[in-house]
Amino acid sequence: LAHGLAFDAAALARARAASAAKGLPGRAMAEHLALKALPYVNDLVDLFVIEEPQALAAQGLTLDEVLRVVAPEGAVCAKQGAAWTITRKPRPKEMDEWTHVRHGPDDNMVSTDRLVRFPMGFRWIDGLPKNLNKWASVRGWVLAGGRCFALSATEAENLGKPKKEHYLVARNAYNGLPLWKLNCETTDDGAALFWLNAGPLAADGERVYAVKKDKPIGVDAATGEIAVTFATKYAPAR
Repeated sequence: LAHGLAFDAAALARARAASAAKGLPGRAMAEHLALKALPYVNDLVDLFVIEEPQALAAQGLTLDEVLRVVAPEGAVCAKQGAAWTITRKPRPKEMDEWTHVRHGPDDNMVSTDRLVRFPMGFRWIDGLPKNLNKWASVRGWVLAGGRCFALSATEAENLGKPKKEHYLVARNAYNGLPLWKLNCETTDDGAALFWLNAGPLAADGERVYAVKKDKPIGVDAATGEIAVTFATKYAPAR
């Protein structure tokens, strides 16, 4: 998903023509904006490409402003003459992760994050705008490695089905873009809504762990491919 910023009408026309020629409308767009600041929230963009750094500077935009909108571990690619430079934004050491449904393996629901502030709105919204499975369609979510993983029955694949199946869904934690989805082939009626009844879910930077049918699985966090299936004797629960 790409958003281009053009500084004149000619550049805007070229960008829109290129997007249309590649069949990308809806996935790539460009706008002509008079800029004083970039029109994005903090830590949103995975890749920021600057084809003409001088034109950006002429708008009064600095590298600090560009890095403001780039997500941690994201990149800024800028063209200098015939060469490109790459600047990566480090992940702040004050930023915590939420790797289990109650923060960590000790079940202590207290984050060590030092960057969080009082919420003033939604960062991103994705998925269907209603529960498909009574009250508890989402049975858990965790965050690790810049990704948000949810175990949910509220997915388009369940529309019109009498029995709703759980899906393990990965999204970019900073901007909400869907990354991959895996059908876990587990069901429930969504009625057991209380704080202990979360689904079996945990993650680290490399894998996310859930249950498919009746066996625990370890899924590659980047690709959604099942890396390992654990041959447990009993079916796991929460």
